[in-house]
Amino acid sequence: MVKDISYHQLSVISNQLSANKEQTKSSRLQPEAPILGSFIFIISLYCCTVLQIIYLCLIVFVTRKYILPMKDLTPIVNLFFNNQFVSEKTKELFIPLLHEFKARKGATFLQEGAICNHIYIVESGLVRQYFYKDNIDVTEYFAWEGLGFICLESFIEHKPSHLIVEALEDSVIYGIEKEELNALAEKHHEIELMYRGLLELSLLISQKRMYSMLFETAKERYNNLLKASPFLINRVPSMYIASYLGITPETLSRVKGH
Repeated sequence: MVKDISYHQLSVISNQLSANKEQTKSSRLQPEAPILGSFIFIISLYCCTVLQIIYLCLIVFVTRKYILPMKDLTPIVNLFFNNQFVSEKTKELFIPLLHEFKARKGATFLQEGAICNHIYIVESGLVRQYFYKDNIDVTEYFAWEGLGFICLESFIEHKPSHLIVEALEDSVIYGIEKEELNALAEKHHEIELMYRGLLELSLLISQKRMYSMLFETAKERYNNLLKASPFLINRVPSMYIASYLGITPETLSRVKGH
């Protein structure tokens, strides 16, 4: 009987020890579960934050022109319309068609053989149109702030241009593409008049230059240039001035001397 009780007691004690051991083991494991859960939560939160930042950056990148303040292009519109009155409706239609171009000093803006399919106006800087005749560089035209330029034959006939356009200074240029302009001009009379006016002005400039080269002396051409655009003398190299006037640099020096 004593032996049986002893075995029974031992069994009870053994069960208690096993229970205490499991309880102790469980109590040791329990704190780890919240720590692991917190760690997973923090990692998840971090990943979500990073993804949100990337997503917001993509939105800003794609829609930056709508988020950032828009440049006021009204002065550019006025230049295209030769500072004539333009209705707000026409401005709203015209502004989205304007394309901005930037050219560094010395860069070729339009290559020989390219098709000119834009009418351009210089917002800032200075460009030169020229061509080669018998391997000689011949300057045909200068355009600076507020003036437009176009390779007319290429623009009208849609064929490769023999003219080259070079930036003599860092320049910001705005252009409007021919097909877009045609489509708008067919529907809106103000834009049709502007378009016609730009082409007429280009033809008038070409005819006046041809008259000057045929009938004026070198001294007369130089004096007329000084009266119309005296600042060009300081902004344009003398060899280009001489080329524009149809004389050699040596002749230009003599004309200046007189």
